[in-house]
Amino acid sequence: MRGRKGIYKKELREAARKGFVRARVDGQVRDLADDIVLDKQKKHTIEIVVDRLVLDPGERARLTDSVETAVRAGAGQLRVLIEGEDRPRAYSEARACPRCGIGLPELTPQALSFNSPLGMCVECNGLGSRQEIDPELLHPGRLFPQ
Repeated sequence: MRGRKGIYKKELREAARKGFVRARVDGQVRDLADDIVLDKQKKHTIEIVVDRLVLDPGERARLTDSVETAVRAGAGQLRVLIEGEDRPRAYSEARACPRCGIGLPELTPQALSFNSPLGMCVECNGLGSRQEIDPELLHPGRLFPQ
């Protein structure tokens, strides 16, 4: 849940039933075994904590499993909180920004071609340059003769 009103008791119980131990509720890591009481009139952000680990080459399988579990639990979205950083990093399986929701179409070779309407720059129409007037070179008498 992100920025939505409610008490979410059912969702928190369901996460605990699935074996998750902690959740980050409004920025604070809380134990799911505790009775978490939320104000139904306020907006809340609830994120399930899947794993805490130290990056180590020997932990690659654990990291892979944790990412897969988090993506499944987050319906294709994942947030990673790295110690020492202020904000979590957001990732998404969809071709869309997880913060603003702006999506991209499926990537094709035409999208990378300057010669195709799908890939061309809207500013220069795929030419690599654009024609524009330099106001410094204009002489006012030429534009508006008297």
